[in-house]
Formats: sequence, structure tokens, C-alpha cells
Amino acid sequence: MDRVCFRGLGGIGLAMLLAAPVLAQETQDSRVDAAIAQLDGQIRALMEETHVPGLAIAVVKNGETVFERGYGVRNLETGEPVTPETVFQLASMSKPIGASVIASVIADGKVGWDTKVREIFPWFTLSDPWVSANVTIGDLYSHRTGLPDHAGDDLEQFDYSQREVFDALRYLPLGAFRASYAYTNYGMTLAAEAVATIAGEDWADLSRDRLYIPLGMTSTSSRFDDFRKQPNHAVGHVWEEGQYVVGPERTKAGLSHWSSAYNTDRTSPAAGVSSSAVDLARWMAFMLADGRTEKLSIPAAALTPMVTPKSMISEAPDLRATGGYYGYGMFLSSPVSGHVVWSHGGAFSWGSATAMTLIPDANVGIVVLVNATPNGVADAITAQFTDIVLAGNPTRDWWTIYKAGLAPVLEPQGRLAKLQPPDPARPAQSPSAYAGRYENAYFGDLEIAPGEGDALLLKFGPDGQVQFTARHWDADTFVFEPFNDAQLLGSLSAVDFSGDRVTIEAYDDNGLGTFVRKSD
Repeated sequence: MDRVCFRGLGGIGLAMLLAAPVLAQETQDSRVDAAIAQLDGQIRALMEETHVPGLAIAVVKNGETVFERGYGVRNLETGEPVTPETVFQLASMSKPIGASVIASVIADGKVGWDTKVREIFPWFTLSDPWVSANVTIGDLYSHRTGLPDHAGDDLEQFDYSQREVFDALRYLPLGAFRASYAYTNYGMTLAAEAVATIAGEDWADLSRDRLYIPLGMTSTSSRFDDFRKQPNHAVGHVWEEGQYVVGPERTKAGLSHWSSAYNTDRTSPAAGVSSSAVDLARWMAFMLADGRTEKLSIPAAALTPMVTPKSMISEAPDLRATGGYYGYGMFLSSPVSGHVVWSHGGAFSWGSATAMTLIPDANVGIVVLVNATPNGVADAITAQFTDIVLAGNPTRDWWTIYKAGLAPVLEPQGRLAKLQPPDPARPAQSPSAYAGRYENAYFGDLEIAPGEGDALLLKFGPDGQVQFTARHWDADTFVFEPFNDAQLLGSLSAVDFSGDRVTIEAYDDNGLGTFVRKSD
């Protein structure tokens, strides 16, 4: 979530993709023109229905930008308009961009997709010694290490350093190595940082020098502070009490650490790029030109693996299509008539939703950027556009599909969310009975102190600077609001005490949410 997130071919399957017929030029042009023609009306209708504050879009065809517009405002409080030059946080759309940076370094010959991470970072350790010794840059970039979904993201809100999160990955349970798929921001970030180490540059500088400057992406950066300083940048918005409000201002709810979580530098290769529709059109044209322009050229041997299936995500929906796959930083599919589609999206619950699709056979690409909590608007626009290009008309109601699919993700999380405490509630013990220091190998220490009345103060992270107030619910159960990128506003986490242990529901996805009281 990044981060709200919507989740290789054998020789025969790959051969089928490579043999897919190229669209006839006349058909290609007419379908692309028809897909472009419907965009303005679709965007205006969706914005009117959903009230998303702002949106930017660009379409490239045969190496040229043929459609680019801004809609709405970049900040509801100031009313400043979105333009094609407005800079948005891309969230996970950073991944394919970062992968193309990796490819440029691989072309130098000092590192490869198959380079083992331990050759660069000897300290790298996962819970399985053999896996730790054999994980490659490519394994991390294709989400096939066996690490669980979004591994490490739950540590981000506690303000741990990037290296501290990398080190904590050793405590997570592993799935099947190279035979399972689970989306991981910190895994991909680790791979990118390893490559940057070989290149001898900071990741943000490496991305700037290798990709952004050569392609003329003058408003693009992999550093959060550059985004914040952009005079024309989109502010994130969240849905609250029937309207959109500026999102990162969650600090007014008492979560003083939230501004730190909003900083994406720790996972910059996976989620930290900021860019505009204008700049992204240049990158899309570069990818569709097989990585060759006058000022930048990446050899096919380094770039092609990025768009070659490495991990299977889903089975084929029917006999006329392939399943869903992931390459190195890119989603790959063949939804209609055997034509391959490259895509990626991104989302931050604090107010960013992005979607990008490239169709090599048609030499066309589209990107949509929205400054609001993801609700399916960006995805529906790119899906309908793709449908028209490949099939001649929409094959289904994409907006309804995405809206319904995202609805459960956007609901408050926690078994007690939307419920009222029992009346009468069973009494708690005295606050001092729960107070003390608790330890957890993965999350670190937790300090619990008496709060006001019967409330408890939970202190997480280095020096206990990340704090939540837990109110009593019933007996030995308390609750707090764990607002972060996976727990939206209105979520409640149960805090269940049992003897010398306390289990934090919001942090128990991988069975690691139990903290044990330290002995005196």
C-alpha cells in the first residue's frame, strides 16, 4: 500500500506471446484514436461521480505525446489547478521506473539480474540460510523470494531506519523460494540499494543521472524532499465524513509521527518516485522504443528481462488469454487476442492513486495520476483505454469492477471496527497491572504506561517516540486507532492481554504481533 496494492512463462507460453500478431496499422490507428476520443468524457463523468480532487493524464503513440491534460485541483484548500506538469507521488509505479534504472547499471557489466545479494551485502539474512545465500537481485525484483506480502512495511510507521527494516526481515516466515509470489516493497528496495552500491551512487542520484536527466524528465525525482519543494505538486486527499480533505494532515488527529511515515525515502526504489504526466510520457515513449533514444540507450539484454515473465500471479481466465505475471518491476499480461500488455499502478492511502499501461504491439501507452485515496478511477480509465485499443470497444464495465473490488480494502480494519464496546463492559485490571516493557524480535520493544483514566499509553519504535492511546474495551482488551497506510481512518486494533503477553491485532498479520513482558 505501498500502500494499498492490487494484486515466468515456460517456453511454449513465451513463444505464444512472441508470436502474437501485430495489430494492422489501420486497425491500430483507428482503435487508438477511438480510445483517446472517449477519455475526456469518461474522466469528467468519473470525477463528477467520485469527487476526486485532481487528475493528470498523458497518452503516447508512436513516440509522441498525443494527449495530455490536467483536471480538477491539486489542493482543495488552495484551489490551484492540476496541469500536465503537476508532480504527483507515484507510489508503486516507481517500481518499473526503478527497474529501468537497474537495467542501465546492468548494461555496464558489473552486476546482473542474477547477482546474489550476499555478494554485495554479506550481512543480508532471511529466516532460511540457503535462501539467504542464494537470493538474487532478480528474485527481489520479481517478488519471488518467499517473503510475505508487504514484508517490512508494518515497521515503517515506527520510524525505524532502512537498514533496521532490512535486518528485521530475517524474522519473517518464508513461502516457497522462486515458486511463490508476494509483493514486497522492502525486498525490492534492498535489491536496488545493492545495485546502487555497485554503481557507487546514492539511489536518488543514480536514478537522476542514469534516467531522468537523459530523458529530459526535469520534474522527476526519487527523493521526497524534491517532491515537497516542487511549486506545482499535488497534495494527497482522503475521504472523511462524506468529503475529500487534505490527507497528510493526519497530524491534527494526534499522530505526530505520521509525517515521517509520509516520507517515502526509505523505500524510494519501490515507492518514492514523484513525477508529472509530461515526464512520464517521455519514459513511456522510451520503453516503447525498446529502450533507445538519441540521449539514452539501454541494451536489450539488460532491459528485456524486465518485461519477461518471472513470477506467476494468477491463472489464465480463459483459453483466449494468458494468466497474470510479474517481470522485474512490471506486471505482464495478455488479456485480449494474445497481445502483451505491460502495466503497473501505485497507491498511498493518504492520497495517491496511479496507473500506467503500455501496449507494445500498438506502440501506445497511457498514464493516469490521481491525488486521492485509491478508489479505482485511475485503474478504470487505463483498463477501458486498453480494452478499446485491443478489442475495439470496452468488454466490461471496468469502473464497476474496480469500485467493487476496492471497496473492502478501503473499509476500516480490525475485528472491533464499527462496533460499540459491550455495555456494561467487564472491568479491566488497574493500569499499573499492564504497565511495563515488552519485547518482540521483529517489532522491537513496546513500553506500556498508564494514561488518563483507565487508558493505556503504547510507546513503539526507537526511544518510544511513536505513541498511541489505547482505551479500554472489555476485560483485558483495549483498542487504539492504528492509522497507517494499511489501516485507514476508522480502523481499530485490539490490544489483548494474557498473563505476561500482549497481542497487537494490527501487527499480527504474520503471527508476530505478540509482545512478551520483560522480567525485572
